[in-house]
Amino acid sequence: MLDKRIKALAIKVHPKTEPNGVEFAWDKIPQLEVFTKNILIPEIAVDQDGNSSVNIGTIVSGIPSVFARANLFKSALDNIRDKEAGTSGLMLFYKSLISEWKGLISCIALNYKDIEANRIHLSYTDGEHLNTTTNIYEPIGAFGNMLFERKPLWCDQSLANNADKVPFIDVISFKGTVIGGTSPDSFVFTSVSYQIREKFPFINVQNGKFIDPLQSEISAQELFTLYGYAKHILENIERFRLNYAGVEELIRPEYGNISTCIQAWMNDMVIYQQAKGYPKLDKSTPPEVGSLFNYPFSLLFNYSTALFGSEGIIYNETKEGSILFDPKDLLLPDTIEIAQIDFGREGMETRNFLKSKPILLLAAETKGQLNSYAYFTLPLTPLALNVFGATLDALAGISESSNVKSRISAIYDPTDKDGERLIVQLKLYTETGNEIVKEVIYRVTSESISGKDILMWPNFISKQWNRYFLYSEVPHNDAKFQATPFIGNVDDDFFRIVLDEKGTPLYLANNGKAAVIPEKYGNIKAQLHIASNNAVADNKYKYEIYESNKPFKGVKFAHAGVDCGFGIIRYDGSGNTQALPINMLNAPRALSPAFLGVDFGSTNSSIAYFSDQRNEVCENLKLTNKRVSLLATDSKNNDERPAVEDEIFFFQNDEILTNSIKSVLTIHDSRRVVNEGNIQVNSLMAQAVKGGFPCFEKNLPIENAENNRYILGYNRIGRAELVYNMKWSTQQIDKSYKTAYLSTLLLHVYAQLFMEGHEPHTLKWSYPSSMGKELLSEYRGIWDSLKEISPIESQVKLKTFPPSDLSDIGDTSGSSSWGSPAAAAGGWGSQTSAPAATTSA
Repeated sequence: MLDKRIKALAIKVHPKTEPNGVEFAWDKIPQLEVFTKNILIPEIAVDQDGNSSVNIGTIVSGIPSVFARANLFKSALDNIRDKEAGTSGLMLFYKSLISEWKGLISCIALNYKDIEANRIHLSYTDGEHLNTTTNIYEPIGAFGNMLFERKPLWCDQSLANNADKVPFIDVISFKGTVIGGTSPDSFVFTSVSYQIREKFPFINVQNGKFIDPLQSEISAQELFTLYGYAKHILENIERFRLNYAGVEELIRPEYGNISTCIQAWMNDMVIYQQAKGYPKLDKSTPPEVGSLFNYPFSLLFNYSTALFGSEGIIYNETKEGSILFDPKDLLLPDTIEIAQIDFGREGMETRNFLKSKPILLLAAETKGQLNSYAYFTLPLTPLALNVFGATLDALAGISESSNVKSRISAIYDPTDKDGERLIVQLKLYTETGNEIVKEVIYRVTSESISGKDILMWPNFISKQWNRYFLYSEVPHNDAKFQATPFIGNVDDDFFRIVLDEKGTPLYLANNGKAAVIPEKYGNIKAQLHIASNNAVADNKYKYEIYESNKPFKGVKFAHAGVDCGFGIIRYDGSGNTQALPINMLNAPRALSPAFLGVDFGSTNSSIAYFSDQRNEVCENLKLTNKRVSLLATDSKNNDERPAVEDEIFFFQNDEILTNSIKSVLTIHDSRRVVNEGNIQVNSLMAQAVKGGFPCFEKNLPIENAENNRYILGYNRIGRAELVYNMKWSTQQIDKSYKTAYLSTLLLHVYAQLFMEGHEPHTLKWSYPSSMGKELLSEYRGIWDSLKEISPIESQVKLKTFPPSDLSDIGDTSGSSSWGSPAAAAGGWGSQTSAPAATTSA
């Protein structure tokens, strides 16, 4: 009898397991898994790690479906149970697929910010079904038809039973390139034709395909993250399986093999950790992938920790005053460059150098150099800055007394072959003891911020004070580095940053102009008095001066217009740290009346006051240095070198008694003075700060004197002018300079008296008997204008009183404590002489 049984021609199988076919009939293959395992394919040249230099997938064919690739991953996971299985043939191919599968999962875990998952519904664009559509060959709809009886498995199981269920696939892209998709059988699978040429531990350098990163060099933090992610997936497989509980049993998936594969992979990670001597993985946490995938794959691959923070204490549930945050949103993205701040040799060699500095930056140990340190802008987001608030010192490790355990640390690698790198690690500790670790590697800007300073005045903040000034040698619109200040909320108990709706600080300047803050954020007013603009673009020395009615919180740094981190001003609430400005927001001062007497002379000026509280006259008020240097030091020794630019163009750092102040005004280059209101020059130059600063310096680089002007010579700014001998001048511009001089000098006095517990209530001014009526009338206008100078939030309006014998030029009625016997006994009886020892003329 003739044998009608035939053998397979297209697929070669081991003879012992090869089934015979029946001629002219469809027949099922018995023991399909055994048959598949024994398919013979050509041997592939591999290295000692089992990596092939060719795409082994191109030699496997014979499955007539667009879902062949996805089905291969299912078969691989079903057939390869351990790393020793399959050393040749199809089993070797399956092992390579599993390595790719692990590589794709690793890519999601370690580079989730570069991953996109876009859902594509496999239906016809006309919304019709197979039997009614006008184009049955339209690819997307046709692909859905090729699922046949497995179609329900690829649909959204959360839809109602009678809903029109449409199959879908989530296409996964990495940096814009399609690399694979999702599958209900294998979770994910890779595409055939992708190729990644960048260097990652999960990429095979030979062919650009995904690979198990345990076959590469992987850092401790990467291993920590990957282990946490694999554990997260493993723990959620059962939830994912239950999603398909309503699917017909014949096609319902089971994931025992995948669970076994992931568990074995995690065991391999532990072995890798031990071999490398890395920290143990038992406290690993998943990466903050967020809502990258849609349901149901969100059950496996999405992870987000909703935490709450208040002053550095991290909670798992909301607390009063706490801020909701996701740990992945605390560090700036790795796409930015971090700027280095050069503090010179002292900073490089001094541990905890920042402990005494009034600005909080990030200190890093220099890789490969013992006891060497570098300093960088803080790579924290505004959200993180507010979460930690006043405990940022503890986060940076320079405050040992705080109960905040979270830390940010960094390693600076100046010799990396790809350029300077800063490896930043953020460790968060929750109140329940959980540890969350985030690590980001940043590029470092090619230049550092060196030889520049940012100064602010005064050295305290209070709800009773509303004039704050900042002098910056890093203008916000410079070509190289930029620094833009922002403010804190004085009504917030923790003085947090004022943020807009997008979570961005309210920066005080933009494009060379002061920012206009919308009223919805409160009564916030910012001014840019001195600007760095095109008019002085050729001048080597750049500086700008801000004024704000709210205290400064910090500055944002940028390089070539791209943000590169923050610097936060450190305030001290105790008042015991001289180097730090004082935070008095929650400690209002009781201010006693002070009655001022001022003599403005040609050479010197004198100021004294009568204190109601002490019932005495103080003729030797000392104006102490109230400047705060953020990036350098304000301890400048003018016995060794002349005063530099920031000492003459800003509030003075030399301390002086008010019974002998030089009547000298440093004026700014008029091209730098901001005139947004287009007011007349004389009015503009009469304003405090814009019109210049009194100069207390005793060592100046004077080149010559001409027409009541001293000409100073500097290497950077070039020529600078000081105005002197103003008192008797009748020129209109000198009237402006007199007003500017007295206005800014009065700000010095207000700050000093405020710290000593006093507030000026009245001001009397003296004059020589030889002064003519016209000039006296001019001075009366100048002194009266000083009523608007007060920086103190108070109901008190400063009253100015000229000497009583000026009744013929206007009404001078009014009472003052200067008429008291105590005042007279203190040397204030004469109204036509200086109120203190003076050499005025």
